[in-house]
Amino acid sequence: MSDTSIFRHWLVRIIRAAIILEVAYLILFNLALYLPLTQSLVNAIRPEKFHVSWERAWTWYPFRAHVRGISANGQSRSQQWQVDAPSASASIAILPLVLKRVWLSNVHVEDIDYKQRPRLKPDRDYTDFIAFFPPIDGREIAEAVTTPRKKKRPWRLAIDGISLSGNHSYWVMQFSGGASGDLAADLTFETRGGPFSLSNGEANLKLDALYANAQHEIFHSGVVTGQVALDPFIPRENKGVKVLQFLLLDAALDIDVNSLAFINLFTRNFNQVAFDGSGQVAGQLELDKGMVLPGTDLVIEADDLSIDIHEHVVSGQGSVSLAPATAAEGWLDLSTQFRNPQVVHKGDALPLLKGDSLMLSMTGPLSVEEDPDKLDNRRNMSFSISNLSAPDLSLFEHYLPEKWPLDLHGGEGIVQGHASISPNALDIDLSISSDEADLGIRQYRFSSNLDAALKMNNPSANTSPTAIAGSYIKLGNARLSEDEGMGSEPWDASFRIIDGNFSVLRQTEKEEQEKLRDLLQLIGDSDTRELLGNLRGFMKFDSHISDLGWIGVLLDGAYGTAVNGSGHLNGVINLDEGMPAPGTDIEVLSDDLAVRFLDYSSSGTGRITMQVNEGTVSPDWLLGIQLQDADLMRLEESTAYIREVNLEISANVENVSLEKKSSDRSLALKIRSANVTDMSVFSSYLPPDSPLQLTDGTAALAADIVLEPDDADGWLTLQSTDLELVVDKQRIRSDLAFDIRLVNGIPSDMEFDFSGSRASLTNVHVIGEEETFEGDNWSAKVELEQATTVWKKPLQLNTEARVSILDSRPVVALFNNQGGKPDWLLEMLTIHDIEGKMKVDIADNQIFIPVAHAVSDTIEVGAKGRISEKDRDGVVYARYKKLDAVIKVSDGRKNTDLIRAREKYDEYQANSASNDEK
Repeated sequence: MSDTSIFRHWLVRIIRAAIILEVAYLILFNLALYLPLTQSLVNAIRPEKFHVSWERAWTWYPFRAHVRGISANGQSRSQQWQVDAPSASASIAILPLVLKRVWLSNVHVEDIDYKQRPRLKPDRDYTDFIAFFPPIDGREIAEAVTTPRKKKRPWRLAIDGISLSGNHSYWVMQFSGGASGDLAADLTFETRGGPFSLSNGEANLKLDALYANAQHEIFHSGVVTGQVALDPFIPRENKGVKVLQFLLLDAALDIDVNSLAFINLFTRNFNQVAFDGSGQVAGQLELDKGMVLPGTDLVIEADDLSIDIHEHVVSGQGSVSLAPATAAEGWLDLSTQFRNPQVVHKGDALPLLKGDSLMLSMTGPLSVEEDPDKLDNRRNMSFSISNLSAPDLSLFEHYLPEKWPLDLHGGEGIVQGHASISPNALDIDLSISSDEADLGIRQYRFSSNLDAALKMNNPSANTSPTAIAGSYIKLGNARLSEDEGMGSEPWDASFRIIDGNFSVLRQTEKEEQEKLRDLLQLIGDSDTRELLGNLRGFMKFDSHISDLGWIGVLLDGAYGTAVNGSGHLNGVINLDEGMPAPGTDIEVLSDDLAVRFLDYSSSGTGRITMQVNEGTVSPDWLLGIQLQDADLMRLEESTAYIREVNLEISANVENVSLEKKSSDRSLALKIRSANVTDMSVFSSYLPPDSPLQLTDGTAALAADIVLEPDDADGWLTLQSTDLELVVDKQRIRSDLAFDIRLVNGIPSDMEFDFSGSRASLTNVHVIGEEETFEGDNWSAKVELEQATTVWKKPLQLNTEARVSILDSRPVVALFNNQGGKPDWLLEMLTIHDIEGKMKVDIADNQIFIPVAHAVSDTIEVGAKGRISEKDRDGVVYARYKKLDAVIKVSDGRKNTDLIRAREKYDEYQANSASNDEK
């Protein structure tokens, strides 16, 4: 037999054997796939792990099968799943199964339906969504297996060339949806928590609506086309967004979504920033292991867009664009343009801002896995605001520290400008204006036009302070809602920062590099009030104000203090913990300064200084007020009779709290010089029918007084060289020196104790009808042993005094002018060194003289009486040696009596009003 014949023989035999084997294979394996017993045997292997069924299955050649109506379900330690398909086919390699490896190839599935739900973990609450988990055939929702895994060799699954086509549906946890189109990929998977990978993935899908909890639509529809892959990763160790570290994606998207939360994948480098809303997403998205590639270009048009950012929600219509900068720059741009936006502070019912346009731009690293705590200067967040209205300025109160005195009560305003913040730099230029702002400084409330700007710049916040030069605030046509002595006329004010800076970090924190703070992180983690309340730095400023009444706030109006007038301010304010600190030095210059204290007012050219001595939250302030060439008068007076006043008021105001009033204030008053132009002004304090009236004269006045809430201390001097007074219709000219010593008192009630004070009369001239006395060297001195007064109108006065008189000549002249004088009075002219005492009370517009008595070796003079507007009665007694006389006054009529003069004088009692009541 030839070689050719042999070859043909064996070829025929091989073909015959192959045909026999194929026929046997077809009969045996198709029979096995047909019989229900086969499914039962397969499902008996690990029924707790998996279950599979099919309606019809066949195979045309070894290791490849085709299936109709296939359904499989199973569970792992943490998940339960089910997959159904009307048609599927796949090839399997047999030998690797010996090594616990499953190798499938050329897998094609049509119209897949996939379901998956978790097994319940004991440390998680599923109450809100367990009712929306998908059903799994033949399996109840079970608890997860948390016991340690047994050491076994895992199964390894490899599928090459898997493809899906047709109409697909999925239901994972409470999320359900569908899609139509084609999917293709290769994947590998290892059981027992091993790695998973996906390669050569391609998608061309039309997406149906995706629902959460069966009714909440996450997106409506869309189209996805592109490539996808997953590098090997451990699923249980890389859940959620951690998968992005292994994802490779290049996809074209056109999706109508009801949740824009996916944008937050690109804002993870910014603390407390979250997008949401609904809209149309279109463009190209390219990711490579958590890095956004330059080909990415997404645009979202949103009818409902919101951003939750640092305790605020910005919402409205808008568009969002997402695209990397150039490859060389290496950062990602996320730009949001709002239309008809409104900004709401969480917890408020009304919007903080609303209007036509607002832009938010965010730049960051291309890696969505960047650590937000890492100092990365590529991160930046910036706002651009164009004429947004602020419907209620009181809502801005959220940002003011409670320890600041400023309150925002209401009004409408306009806000515009920009703000840019990065981890180590900031640039802010914002302004706000209002035609009718309702403001308050502690208990003072006023309405005003408002124009303010905040300018802050810092290229390196961790190494240098933030500059605030150029910031300003202007108030116009301001009116007090509550008049507390500051004036009710409209007033204007401006405050402009010429130079200054601040920092929220202490110097030690700046010097220690490990404590460098990311500004974005700092703002995200901190309350605005807290940040402002911790400011430290300085402000050099220039200011003008048309009403200086606000300065009285420092003194709480103690002792009736108030300040008025316009002025120019300049100086430096040092800040520590958000409050003025030592080093604060402010000067106010005014050409029309008016100061009120007690019930006096003074106005003129002035200067005010304010300094902080110590403290921060409740600092100690040193306040000084100086007036030159000023006038001084009582509040009820219309004309000032005290002029050319050089006045100083100073107060060391301790523990100033601008949040509440405090009565613990001291005040030092110095009148270095002043001229009383008409001494008759002091007659207004005396009862209307007083026998003593000051009619003319000038005087020099000086004082140095310290006022405490329940004390008064100091001195006051009054020196007159041409005083004219009338005593019972007789004119007297004299020089007067009054040295008043304050030893106690209640200044707020104008009550003073001036015991120990002294007065002296010199160069007395008595001018009468009968006799005139001129005594250039004559003098009388009064020392007040006890003296108290309420220095108001009508005057209240209680005095007990010792009197020293050089001689009796003026007294004799007064007696002579009374008429009916005895001749022996003429001999009294030579009496010297007379000593005496007197007590005078003034109250209820009446003068009471219980006693006024002077005695020498040969002369004795005394007086008692009561004088009121309606009547006058009393006695005047004089004794020379053994001769005496008494002048009696009753209802204005006078008579001189020489009989029993002393007895009549002693019997007379001048009763006070209190004694009359008894």
